Amino acid sequence: MLYSILGRTGRSVSRIGFGGAPAGIKNYTGVYDPRDEETCRQAVEAIRHAVALGINYFDTAASYGDGESERIFGLALRGIPPEKLFL
Repeated sequence: MLYSILGRTGRSVSRIGFGGAPAGIKNYTGVYDPRDEETCRQAVEAIRHAVALGINYFDTAASYGDGESERIFGLALRGIPPEKLFL
């Protein structure tokens, strides 16, 4: 994974990020419902896989499914120290 220093923070951020819109918005890129248990599990698994690959930059917003994106990211990133993430 390639990283860059973020501004004057001195912290390394992955050059590849993981966008939260597809995780939270129903049918954003195809047939998908973030409230479906199996679909949510798959999204959580994808986010955890991204972390395992070294991605530490995650983009989400309240407008991504009326908070569904944040809920899914919360499940996926639970237990990871906040200082290791850019959310």
